[in-house]
Amino acid sequence: MYLGGDVKLWWRTRLMDDLSAGRPKIDKWESLKKELKDQFLPCNTSWLARENLKKLKQSGSVRDYVKDFSSLMLDIQNMLEEDKLFNFMSGLQSWRKPS
Repeated sequence: MYLGGDVKLWWRTRLMDDLSAGRPKIDKWESLKKELKDQFLPCNTSWLARENLKKLKQSGSVRDYVKDFSSLMLDIQNMLEEDKLFNFMSGLQSWRKPS
């Protein structure tokens, strides 16, 4: 895995700060993942994903819609399956919905 841009700058700074402060380095994937989320993800990711889900409508292919829907679902951890299905079906073009 290669880091670039702001993430690379953050990581190199973090390594140097840890060395100079005598802190243990991050050596587990879960620890790195938490640090990256804390540093770069907005704290209201789930809320923003729900807002975007309300606006999500199929405008192109079903494949693109499924990809966009699935991407939003990654940020919404606690939605019931029934609600996922309702939201998915609500965003489909009307001619694709079962009658």
